[in-house]
Amino acid sequence: MKFINLIRSEFIKNYSIKKLLLIILTMFISVLVLGEGFLFLDDRSVQISGKDAIETINNRYQQLLAIEDKSLDDEYELYYFRVELETYKYIYENEIGDDWRLDLLVSIREKLMENKAIEIYREYPEQININAICNSSSMVDYHPRGFYSNSKFLCESDDVDALEKENNKIIDDYEKLLKENKYYLYLSYQNANGLNESMSSNEKELAKIIIDEKIEDAKDFRVLNYLQYSEPRKCDSLDDVAVTFETEEQKEEYIKDCFKIEKNDKRKEKSAIIIYSSKHNIPHDISYTEWRGPDHRKTYTTSKHLTNKVFHLSLVVIILVAITSSGIISGEHNKGTIKNLISSPVKRWKILLSKFIYLILHMYIIWLIGLVIMYFYAGFRLGFNDLLLPKLVYTGSKVVEVNYFLYLLIQMLVSGIPVIACLSILLFLSTVTLNTAVTASITSILGIMPPILFYICSNFGIKSLIYLPFMYFDCGLIYDAGEWYIRILDQFDLSLGGGIIISIITIVVLYVTTNIVYIKRDIKN
Repeated sequence: MKFINLIRSEFIKNYSIKKLLLIILTMFISVLVLGEGFLFLDDRSVQISGKDAIETINNRYQQLLAIEDKSLDDEYELYYFRVELETYKYIYENEIGDDWRLDLLVSIREKLMENKAIEIYREYPEQININAICNSSSMVDYHPRGFYSNSKFLCESDDVDALEKENNKIIDDYEKLLKENKYYLYLSYQNANGLNESMSSNEKELAKIIIDEKIEDAKDFRVLNYLQYSEPRKCDSLDDVAVTFETEEQKEEYIKDCFKIEKNDKRKEKSAIIIYSSKHNIPHDISYTEWRGPDHRKTYTTSKHLTNKVFHLSLVVIILVAITSSGIISGEHNKGTIKNLISSPVKRWKILLSKFIYLILHMYIIWLIGLVIMYFYAGFRLGFNDLLLPKLVYTGSKVVEVNYFLYLLIQMLVSGIPVIACLSILLFLSTVTLNTAVTASITSILGIMPPILFYICSNFGIKSLIYLPFMYFDCGLIYDAGEWYIRILDQFDLSLGGGIIISIITIVVLYVTTNIVYIKRDIKN
């Protein structure tokens, strides 16, 4: 009971309405900065081709139109810009972004250009040098959009009439799909014409959900699940990796090991969650941070994605604890209150332990304040519906639904271990230096070190940095388990669990050292 009273007294001494308001205000500003920054960088809206692009294309079209004695290349290029002009006008008028409709428009343009080449081939047979077409790379006058540069199919096709007829059918089909503007019809068309024959069974199952549910909007999360899905692979290629190697042997060993079983499990986990998400109509909150993950038009943002960024607030939490509690030991000495504390019947090790527990609880309280603010901020910005849905977790070779808020709390407890390691540094400095300003400064500097250290580590390959506890203070890296982050760790044969172990060792060593110093220190008058 006395020990609990010691912890309680720390809160009484260190907490005030003014300090609490300062913490809330700081966390509120941090949430705004982090949240708005995330939404800005994650903005998947595509700039619609505007009037400037149309004007540029039209200028080139008018220039070609003004040429009196046109070559075959000029005729072909003139038609290209006419089609391009009509395409851009259609995109602009119908506000088409970077989605499946744009793919269809590109395909229509390609088929129209093939038909134009066939038309020129028929109209000017005496001017066509078929050998020049088949060896267009040797042409002196090279036109990127010219006839000779884009008509190789003529020497590869046995029946240009049949090709033209097929092209016209495809153009009619695609124009009809554009007019209907329903994604499930587009997907049904692909299936009916054998364009999806190479799909895996899981991809076919995801496609079937879209067709059966008659999902029209290409931005529906189930459509995006289908687009972003990829089969679990044995390993990634070296091209996916942005790391350096000191020797060829190290590089060869890395390729040989690939990403070991952890990477296969990670890809398998994401794939299983995507399938479960579509089947049970629950948007997932997978964070795609690998170098070659799905492009932005194939992913989506939910309120959970935004709320998950609360883990990156650990750096702000460290700085706030440093500012508000760096005098936890030194302040007692400077004020002289240490004499009353030491003269009490409570043993010194209990006093120190109560202060350390206070620091830990103080850290989690600040973080919880940040979580509550982030939760409501995400809800108001992106809607509360997603936050009320369960979190999809892959465990025991299957996907299970868990309460999202409970999941966040558990993750905060685990990923907070590196932050506690930072608090042990603060406690150590406050005890050894008895200087509040020095303790606050050093702790704050250490709190912002993770991004800097990871940049140095990933670009210069300094192995020793990976074993520093400072590398793990940004809990967002641990929670997201970003592929780039994991790859840096794997390069040096260290896992995320290894980072937690390093943090625990740091806590134990520093606390024991601090305890020895605190017990043996003489109290000056």
